[in-house]
Amino acid sequence: MIAERVIQFAIPVILIRFLDQEQYGHFRIFWMLINTVMLFAPLGLPQSLMFFLPRQQGEKRSVFVRQTLLILFLTGLLGAALLGPWSPFTPPSIQGTAVDSILPPLFMVLWAVAIALDVLPSAVQDIKSQVRVILALSLLRPLLVIGAAVFTGDLQWVIVALLVFVFIKMLLLFYYVIKNFNIRSPSISPASLRQQLNYSIPFGLSTGIYNLRSQAEQWVVALMFKAESFAIFSTAALFIPLVGVLRRPVKQVIQPMMSKAHANGDVERLLQLNRRGNLVVSVILLPVLAYMFCFASQIVIVLFTKEYEEAASILRIYTVGMMRMSIEVASILLIFSQGRFVMKVAVLLSLLSVAGSYLGAHLLGLNGAALGSVVSLYFAAVLNFRRVAMLVEKPVRHLQDWKSLFLILIGSILAATIAWVVVFIAIPNGTDIVQLIIGLAITCLIYFIYLTKTGHGWLLPVALGRRKWEDGPK
Repeated sequence: MIAERVIQFAIPVILIRFLDQEQYGHFRIFWMLINTVMLFAPLGLPQSLMFFLPRQQGEKRSVFVRQTLLILFLTGLLGAALLGPWSPFTPPSIQGTAVDSILPPLFMVLWAVAIALDVLPSAVQDIKSQVRVILALSLLRPLLVIGAAVFTGDLQWVIVALLVFVFIKMLLLFYYVIKNFNIRSPSISPASLRQQLNYSIPFGLSTGIYNLRSQAEQWVVALMFKAESFAIFSTAALFIPLVGVLRRPVKQVIQPMMSKAHANGDVERLLQLNRRGNLVVSVILLPVLAYMFCFASQIVIVLFTKEYEEAASILRIYTVGMMRMSIEVASILLIFSQGRFVMKVAVLLSLLSVAGSYLGAHLLGLNGAALGSVVSLYFAAVLNFRRVAMLVEKPVRHLQDWKSLFLILIGSILAATIAWVVVFIAIPNGTDIVQLIIGLAITCLIYFIYLTKTGHGWLLPVALGRRKWEDGPK
């Protein structure tokens, strides 16, 4: 949900104003540790409930829920063993701090189990309860975390607040399970457990390996630099989920249509939908990224204070990588059941990202560390497009509307650059917020005129839901 993403983005924006840079760096390392373990700890089990529960009734449903919670608890314990003062994986910059204590392992165990609440109501088509849970927890978490930071200014109490949050989430999970499923019986079904694990583990591992690439450079920075440097680096990385926020609604619209086209053997229709989806994402995402590139310093200063201005150059590097993410063909690979290929690419890119970030950090410092994932993103695009071209038996030049994508990119860069030049000349001494607002207005105006003149204005109503996906230019 977009509202949830916005709320979660607001947490670090506020935290940096009440925690010093070192403590904020430790806070970001805490989440890096948790998120790294959580790439693999769930084993895809929560998502597998979306497949199994709609196909089961009564006690059989309860069996799947019981064994999911049991395995999540066990993997949570295993993950907790990798954290804490006894862990050999602890970055030197956090030794002796609240992150190097018993608190993260406790949080890990609870978090691994509580994650089931993120999908369980949806798995039984209880959408109202799912929406209520997401909204309630999205509001509770920043309330507790920000409250602890404001009143104490101490990272240890911020982590305690997170423990309180995840404990409440656990209570809600058990309340929902007790109310809707039979958990009095401790029994599980070995046959159903094997069935569930055979389904979930390949997806869970492939997803974890793929997402590990995004964690790789953060580990490089955490191990090679001080906590203050990690705070700056991870601040720039906060903008990366922007692509997912913009792409998810498009994916939800076209993915079922693409699957239907594939089932009907209509490859051209499938490619047409993918082209249209990438155009719609690009027409919104590319100008946003171009604007972020040109006004990165002002954005960082306004959101994260001048103390984090160094993150602006890292943000510019990330925007170059995110521009590549405006075009995707991974959905086609999934429709063609290319899971093994996707996993192999994910492993290769993770290694490439680590090597690139490590080498870049040695040669260019923090900026160089960001280059690893950016290079791997473009390398992945080459591999994915070649694979899709082979599957659909069409050359790469026919897979996308490259001319339109190029014109949108040029228009985005042109609009943002002109806006930056005008702001630099007209109000060089203006406040950062004023420069951002005026720059945004000029960028939007020039970009809209450009789209209209080049015949691509029709994409904006489609992206905003005002026109049907099947409608083309008129």
